[in-house]
Amino acid sequence: MRGSGFSQKQLRQILGGPIAVGLAIVMTGCAGPGPSRRAPETVDDAATSKRVRRAISHDNDYRYAEIEVVTFKGNVHLTGYVDSTEQKKKATDIAKAVAGVKDVENRLALR
Repeated sequence: MRGSGFSQKQLRQILGGPIAVGLAIVMTGCAGPGPSRRAPETVDDAATSKRVRRAISHDNDYRYAEIEVVTFKGNVHLTGYVDSTEQKKKATDIAKAVAGVKDVENRLALR
């Protein structure tokens, strides 16, 4: 830079520190931690819930009209009502066999 009285080397030394600090702040971000769930996870969980609902509804032995299925990070939560302990166990077995299911929490209650 002509006319400033500083050589290029002096300018790099003077501005190098603040520029490096500014770049470090920009590179690391200031927003803090992001949301706990990313969009692809939400889509996968919704698709997993849909597959579990479909599998349960296609069971030939029982009718599972009163079962709610919620999935969070691959963990399936079953709530609602069934007629027997056999239905409750079978609902868990069906859900565990569905692709994308990591674990099943069965909170189904007997009528």
